[in-house]
Order: sequence, then structure tokens, then C-alpha cells
Amino acid sequence: MRSPLLWNIFRGFWARRDVVPARRHLSCGNLPLEELFARGGPLRTFLERQVGSEAQLQVRRPELVAAARLLSDKEQELQETQHLLHDENEDLRKLAENEITSCEKEIAQLKQQINLVINPKDLRIDIKRASGAGGQHVNTTDSAVRIVHLPTGIVSECQQERSQLKNKDMAMKKLRAKLYSLQLEEETSKRYNARKIQIGTKGRSEKIRTYNFPQNRVTDHRINKSLHDLETFMQGEYLLDELVQSLKDYANYESLVEIISKK
Repeated sequence: MRSPLLWNIFRGFWARRDVVPARRHLSCGNLPLEELFARGGPLRTFLERQVGSEAQLQVRRPELVAAARLLSDKEQELQETQHLLHDENEDLRKLAENEITSCEKEIAQLKQQINLVINPKDLRIDIKRASGAGGQHVNTTDSAVRIVHLPTGIVSECQQERSQLKNKDMAMKKLRAKLYSLQLEEETSKRYNARKIQIGTKGRSEKIRTYNFPQNRVTDHRINKSLHDLETFMQGEYLLDELVQSLKDYANYESLVEIISKK
């Protein structure tokens, strides 16, 4: 809220032409001090703390002019900073969009790389009579087809058509789609696990490395390893090599566990 006392002081101060013959003497850039005061902000706070009467205002006029210029410069810097932050946020948004596009392209390429081959020896095909509502052919002909993929245990059935061949063809298409989806998921998971040790999950709460200067310690949270002597580490000497080697060993361990778990 505006202070009536200070506002009246300013109005009276500007009205006294004999004290201040030209208003431009108290201007800051293109804005006079009166207008800056009316806008509030840091200049108003400064005046409320420093000026208590019209006499003090006249005595401290040069100091107030300098303060006005300084605060105006600070406001300009703040505007430039906000502009830079806006540009940075825009760059981050574009980067996120590019990453999403890259992921979509990678998945598209991965789909093209998958070559699904179904060995007939891995299939068990059962023929049975259709069940449920379906007309005269239900329970009269062996038209329903059930296909089991033995290595994965995936089952595909079809009894929509009266023809056994059509039902078999449709069941095979369903089975192929299920196996393709399973293989795509496995390949995507494999790539994700391979990159996880390198880039992490990119979560906001994810910690990668902590530099504790008071305790002279650096901790890598990916492998839960702590090293001391920050100065040596920051200079890229043997401690950095030790940490890099530990990360490589951990990556090899993760790959070995993944291979064993699939067998």
C-alpha cells in the first residue's frame, strides 16, 4: 500500500520549482523518479526506509538518484534474466519433443528390424467343434482351431468362421501378432537396460552423484560407491579412473545377470 506521507512529500517536492528547477534532474532513463516511486517495487522500499521528511528528501536527492539508477539497472537485469529463463525453458521443451520423436523413430526402426520366424515344430494345433451361439454349424463340424506356441505357452483360438482353414489362418495371425508384441517388448527392454547404466531414468528425484565438500567425499549413487579426496577426483586423476572402472564392472555384472535370468 502507498504511504500517504511519502506520496505527499513527493508531490510537494515536484511542485517546488525553486528547489528543483528541472524534473529531469531526478529522472532515471526515460522514467522520472516520481513515476518510479508510483510503480512501487525496490525503489519504493528504499525510500520508505531512508526518507522520513521533505527535508531529508531534498538533502539526499543525489543519493536517491543514484539508487534509482541502480535499481533501474537491476530491474533491467531481472528482465533480461527472465527472458533468458524463458528461452531456456523453450529449449528444454524443444529438447523433450526431440527426445520423444527420437524414441518414436527408434521404436519404428526396431519394428523393422524384428524378423519373426515361427517354427511349425513349436506349434500344437488342436481341432475341435465350435461352441456357443453360431448357427447350424455349431457342434456339428470340427471347425474351431486352437494353436499353442510351446516355447512361450501363448494360446490363440478362432471359431468365427465355418471353414476350418479360415479359422486356422485367423488363429495364426493372432498368434503372430502376440509373438511379435512379445519380441518387441523384449527388445525394447533389452535396449532400455543397456542404456540405463549410462543415462539413468532421467527422473527428477534420481541421484547420480553427490559432491560433499565439508566431508571431502564424492558418492556415486548408481553403484553406491564413495570416494574421498575431492580435489584429486576433480583433477581427473586415479580416483576418477577408479570410479569409471567400477561403473564398467557394474555394467558387466548387470549384463551377466540378465543373460542368466533368461536361461
